Amino acid sequence: MQTNKLLTALNKAMMEIGPVKKTGYNKHHGYKYASDADITLAVRSALVKHGISILLVGMDPLPSAKKNCEKFQFRWQIAHTSGESIDVQNCAEGFDAQDKACYKAITGSKKYAYTSNLMIATSDDPEVYNAKLEQFNEPEPEHEP
Repeated sequence: MQTNKLLTALNKAMMEIGPVKKTGYNKHHGYKYASDADITLAVRSALVKHGISILLVGMDPLPSAKKNCEKFQFRWQIAHTSGESIDVQNCAEGFDAQDKACYKAITGSKKYAYTSNLMIATSDDPEVYNAKLEQFNEPEPEHEP
């Protein structure tokens, strides 16, 4: 299948998508993270503008020996309004003692599918200095334990 139109649109969208600022904060472990909303807000307008959709098309359970863990292999389709598409896969797991392990795995898979396939920086690569990322190096706010 040809993917020229899709790849051209992806390239244009990637040129418009900047780094994602981490607004989520895990109080228990003391770290910031890019939330699902952070990533979705960063990519949505560029994807829509260029006729691109990223769709979850399948998830298959995988065995996990870890307690309160659900693990899956996910299949995502990056589709263009021209009808061209590319299928990508990843694995993710979610931990929760109640009923949210599956949803956590889906969210992790979605975030990885977006950030890896659109090459999105999340402002935390210690080996890279980039003026565009400099704005994200603000002092950490004080958090009470």
